[in-house]
Amino acid sequence: LERDAVKSCFFNLLYEVSRIRPKKVIIFDKQIYDFGLYNCNIGKFTVKTVISPGVIYYDNQNLKDIFMKQLTEAINDT
Repeated sequence: LERDAVKSCFFNLLYEVSRIRPKKVIIFDKQIYDFGLYNCNIGKFTVKTVISPGVIYYDNQNLKDIFMKQLTEAINDT
């Protein structure tokens, strides 16, 4: 069930991306990246992957630091 829900959301994401035509898409989880968003949209926009923002809720400062570093790089990278 979860995989079907993620797949449905992924197709909605593709639809929205095709409508708004962003220059960059930041993906916050490897599971969504694995669905192939990068492969089916090469040349249309840049895809940046960041570890799940859920790490913010962990009691692990190293994970929080990694998340913030990746997010900052993804936002500022062209």
